[in-house]
Amino acid sequence: MTELQRKHIPAIVFIVLFGFIVDLVPVCGLEKLKIPLMDSLDGAVDLSYFLASVNGFLPFAIPVTEPAVGYGVAGGPIFIHRDLEALKRGDPVPPSLSFIGGLNTGNGTWGVGGGHSGVWKNDRIRYVGAAM
Repeated sequence: MTELQRKHIPAIVFIVLFGFIVDLVPVCGLEKLKIPLMDSLDGAVDLSYFLASVNGFLPFAIPVTEPAVGYGVAGGPIFIHRDLEALKRGDPVPPSLSFIGGLNTGNGTWGVGGGHSGVWKNDRIRYVGAAM
């Protein structure tokens, strides 16, 4: 392990742990919203109702462990936005998703990007776009 890698280990560990803690924040407030976290059939953790019914931000953090670029973290927020009119009608229209994110590793590799996956006209048209 090089000196540069040893120097960045505490920062990378902090970023990864912070990312995992931030990932749990949306789950912690679900009791107030009366959104079930457990499947009624087998009692296993089930987040499908949360993802199908909630608007807002969902943070993500992914550790990078590729030796060629060094250890690091990638992450950012995903914005989930739904067609409120379709929800009121009870139509099963999937949500649109927008995200921005970045990554940084111990050897100086970095990147930023963003994208959008959208639904138009009551799920008749779907589109996806991304840029890095």
